[in-house]
Amino acid sequence: MSEFDKNLGKALDIFNEDIKQEILPPEQKDDDRYEDDYEYARRNLRELVDSSLGEIHSILDIARKSESPRAYEVAANLIRTLAETNKDLMSLAKDKKALKENKNEKSTPTEGTVNNNLFVGSTKDLQDFIDNLKSEKDGN
Repeated sequence: MSEFDKNLGKALDIFNEDIKQEILPPEQKDDDRYEDDYEYARRNLRELVDSSLGEIHSILDIARKSESPRAYEVAANLIRTLAETNKDLMSLAKDKKALKENKNEKSTPTEGTVNNNLFVGSTKDLQDFIDNLKSEKDGN
């Protein structure tokens, strides 16, 4: 801490040498959060699938014993929901793969793409440069 900061702190009566500065870890960028969200969603979907598999057997037993159309309807809805959850789990993996591919594409520059060009010279130099490029292109 500089002498100026110490004097300013004393003048404002906010200076205390015993106070330690806490260094906080950097916040996660949005690019990194999708990994956490993916893992959270995947874990939840898998738990739903696992618990539903156990419940299907119980509901089918109840439907068989009661022979109630409503019990069969509930079993069919649970089976349908389980199939949709499995599809959601697969689409989640597919979306993660697409996000990774998009992230990799952004991190590697595309050949032939130039960003933030800067030309230092006169307008005559620039015109000569452009003319040379045109003549090279026409020559090939």
